[in-house]
Amino acid sequence: MAGGPKGSREGSEVRSDGRRLIKWTATSCRIYMGYSSSSSSGRTGEDVARTSPGEFINQVKAETKKVVWPSRKETVTTTIMVGIMTTLLALFFFGIDQLFAALVKFLLSLVG
Repeated sequence: MAGGPKGSREGSEVRSDGRRLIKWTATSCRIYMGYSSSSSSGRTGEDVARTSPGEFINQVKAETKKVVWPSRKETVTTTIMVGIMTTLLALFFFGIDQLFAALVKFLLSLVG
């Protein structure tokens, strides 16, 4: 990328924290996914930003704190609704199955 931040190259830029941000193109996606014949593994090593395991764990913890967890009342209500719908669908499909079984028996009695 001409005129970009120091250390940048076409298709990427360096963020303020020093890590390289990749701008994906059709070609870079093909290389990353392993469709390029130039690399046996599909990764060139500089196309993917690396993070340490400790940094990854910290990022996971930060993202988990952003999750809005349901209250106990919402969880119980949803569980009851799932149980009711499962029961209704089971009864519906049982009825359809019995109807088709009776129809097949009737048709077979006409033949035999």
